[in-house]
Amino acid sequence: MNDRDPDKLPFGRRPRTAASALVAIPVAFVLGVLFNAPAMTKTAMELPFGGHGSFRLALVNPAAAAALGKPDPGPTPVALVVVTPQPTPSPTTPSGKPRPKPADKPLPKPYTGHPMHLYMAGDSMAGIPGMALVNLSNDTHLIKPLLDYHISTGLVRPDFFNWPAQLQR
Repeated sequence: MNDRDPDKLPFGRRPRTAASALVAIPVAFVLGVLFNAPAMTKTAMELPFGGHGSFRLALVNPAAAAALGKPDPGPTPVALVVVTPQPTPSPTTPSGKPRPKPADKPLPKPYTGHPMHLYMAGDSMAGIPGMALVNLSNDTHLIKPLLDYHISTGLVRPDFFNWPAQLQR
């Protein structure tokens, strides 16, 4: 008796050959590439400039064009616009003489008895550089640092941690 008898297979299954699997794999691959071509193009466009991203884009663009039913347009020309800024006229007094620029008051130079105060604030990204700056400034005694960082606060969620209110304190 033959074990590959279709009548003896459970639930009416038919035997498959290795050739049918070898045909199904490339067909599934091609369909997967066609259906995912727009997403693969987007991923390739987000890669940094260089050979790797260009290579991926060169492979994916024809597949994306075939998936969308449009011919591949090829590389798009880049338009370059150069804007030359016009010099701004210097402000003048009613008599026509140029106005003098206001003198900027220089910061006082710190010395051992009178250190400069430095306030550093931020989320977790400010922690490590802030600690390094505190260590460096404590060695000189010319800067009195204050480090204020809070982990996982973020800078754009005032409902979670209100940085503007924290900075006013």
